[in-house]
Amino acid sequence: MGGAGRPGGPLADLRHGGDPRAFGAAPGSVLDFSANLNPLGTPPAVRAAAAAADLAAYPEPYARTLARAIAARLDVPHESIAVGAGATELIHLCARTMPGPTVAIDVPTFSEYRPACEAAGLRVVPSSWPLRGPGAFLCNPNNPTGRLLPAGAILDRLPACGLLVVDESLIDFVDDPEGASLVRASARSKGLVVLRSLTKWYAMPGLRVGYAVAHPDLVRLWDRRRDPWSVGAAAQAGALAALSPATAAYDRATRAWIGPARQALHDGLRRIPGLAPWPPGANFILVRGPGPAAALRERLLRRHGILIRGPEGFEGLGADCFRVAVRAPAENARLLAALAKCVAG
Repeated sequence: MGGAGRPGGPLADLRHGGDPRAFGAAPGSVLDFSANLNPLGTPPAVRAAAAAADLAAYPEPYARTLARAIAARLDVPHESIAVGAGATELIHLCARTMPGPTVAIDVPTFSEYRPACEAAGLRVVPSSWPLRGPGAFLCNPNNPTGRLLPAGAILDRLPACGLLVVDESLIDFVDDPEGASLVRASARSKGLVVLRSLTKWYAMPGLRVGYAVAHPDLVRLWDRRRDPWSVGAAAQAGALAALSPATAAYDRATRAWIGPARQALHDGLRRIPGLAPWPPGANFILVRGPGPAAALRERLLRRHGILIRGPEGFEGLGADCFRVAVRAPAENARLLAALAKCVAG
């Protein structure tokens, strides 16, 4: 068997989706269900703004203008916004400012929390909700299970944690994102941080823009400990366009698409003998299959040109589990047909 990056290999160290090259396929050559991005693609206004950015000048330090635009969108003080190079930079910043010496992580969940905490010298304690301890990471809605905890239930647990980091990178895809979010509470609480990302909703992972909503004291501490130019000029320009009225129609189209497409895909998965999907929550669905997910992924890729996300990197997830993104209806139908053939055969 080959190693990571070689066709047919176990890819045990592949922690994220969206990289067909790791499986020997060229980008654009497969139908990619491994990365849960908006299938409408990057909004034209975002592409145009990023392309027009002045690359001969340094970007604005700490992306202050973008931070103010985000604060206005969320109705929170701009001093409570920290913009980063994707949510990943902010995950690492949070880990470096955890009270320690241990941090509880709700598992199975997104793969980046553990390495960030270990790099910060913290001892990771795999846990299940409700979490407690000096520090904790919680993904809500959770990736890969799709579980969404009510905002009130999370707030009730704050006294049990010194610092609770709630990753809401996928919350835009739930039915009531504003009602489920904790951004307003995190802007005034020293014990709560909320992470958000523009990557998934606006399908712009190449620009790397995320943000944290936290108490201003914590934002100022982060600013003293990080690169002031981590978010480039093209990323800042694209993100500002994403938050502008130019994407209003895109937002409406996404909101109209996600609910029906998600439910139809879930219903189709349930009808395939041998598959057991979790209840759908965001823009992806976790599924338990009849055997090793790595083998199923290989069959789908080689026979049908379709890539799914395996269990690698999701601590506590069984080897028979895989995750599929919710894409356009015709693409979802193609996935269902291919899965039915591969599972049966």
